[in-house]
Amino acid sequence: MINEDKKRYGLSNLGLIKGLFTGHAFYAVLHYRIASWLYKHHIKLLPDMVCYRNIRRHGCEISPTSSIDGGLMLHHTVGIVVGCFVKAGKNLEIFQNVTIGSNRKEVDGQIMPIIGDNVSIGSGAVVVGPIKIGNNVLIGANSYVDKDIPDNAVVAGIPAKIIRYKQ
Repeated sequence: MINEDKKRYGLSNLGLIKGLFTGHAFYAVLHYRIASWLYKHHIKLLPDMVCYRNIRRHGCEISPTSSIDGGLMLHHTVGIVVGCFVKAGKNLEIFQNVTIGSNRKEVDGQIMPIIGDNVSIGSGAVVVGPIKIGNNVLIGANSYVDKDIPDNAVVAGIPAKIIRYKQ
């Protein structure tokens, strides 16, 4: 998955070295991948330590218990929060100040969102609850999403409403 993430950022080997010293967003994704791997292999305490480092260094908190497929892209990592047990497909794109988490409601044992492939979540958006976000969805900036969204939809507003469908 790390190679898919690296390809998504289009980083060369020189870009990786430069990013190591400049705090490139790819390294926030790398911290998440390491913490997630440690969690899945039942290594205690270390996932939380790596997650805490991600918070301190990049200003984003992605729970190691969440499951995000390859191609994760973060823009401007500050303020990003992804709660525990969130599930997301390939090529998830998240902008700054996005929250993906629970609204304390439960449906069939699910409390966190399940997000499909090729989803983009704009700045300041909030995606909460036991909902399903379809594939190829665009969530507009500052939207509040607490209902299921079908495939190929573009949503915006508080609460989010479908404003059109992608071709």
